[in-house]
Amino acid sequence: MTVEHSVGSRRIKGQLDSSKRNAKEFLTHGEDGKWTFRRSDIRDYQATFGDLLLPHFNSFESVVKELKAANNSVFALDLMSFGAALRDLHELDGGISIGLHDIRVEDETTHDRFHNLSFHAGDVLANETWSFMQNWISSQRPELPYFDLIFCRPLGGYLSIREEHYIPYVFGLRKIFRLLNPNGGIALIQLPITKEKFDEGNIRKLLKLNNLHREPQIKIAPTSRCPNFRFYGENLFIQNPLLQEGEHESKDREHD
Repeated sequence: MTVEHSVGSRRIKGQLDSSKRNAKEFLTHGEDGKWTFRRSDIRDYQATFGDLLLPHFNSFESVVKELKAANNSVFALDLMSFGAALRDLHELDGGISIGLHDIRVEDETTHDRFHNLSFHAGDVLANETWSFMQNWISSQRPELPYFDLIFCRPLGGYLSIREEHYIPYVFGLRKIFRLLNPNGGIALIQLPITKEKFDEGNIRKLLKLNNLHREPQIKIAPTSRCPNFRFYGENLFIQNPLLQEGEHESKDREHD
């Protein structure tokens, strides 16, 4: 390991530790003493990501329909969420939401159990949380252990992290991409506000896409339809290309 890499690793670890402390404090006390954003449903996600779906898709229902046609089943992952959005997608074969605490009421827990929806109380800054996601999807679909649809729309979760500590979340993009189905999988991700603006080039560099023989489609657009929310960041759309008949995607992916 080079000295530069060692220093960089220590810096990221320090930001991870600080981000964990700050997020825990914000979840406890929130902004002005309360956590502002809870239970965002699929309509909220449509308002945030809808422009990125166009022109090919006009709704998340149409997204799920295409993914099911490609893979015969659709499994979804919703990061930094309380689980309401996946509950609205009735054609899913299963899904899991990840958040710091489970705030579901009994009716929601019962609904989720009957529809193969799960919630895991975990910190996205912790490696064990990512291992849990991988193990979950591997148990659901061993022959294709990837998620077809991935959301990451933290809203208030990003407000809890200082700008200089966004690096761990940005590196999380690589982990998201490794969990994404290579056959047409779609990820919609709210990007953190940083001093350096995201563009397609640095996203491709960050995800190390330059050596892939089948490059995904990438689009970036600002949040434009959340008028009551003061977080006006940018959003990222990633879609892996659909495999052609007889084509096979290598499952060898780089690991941290």
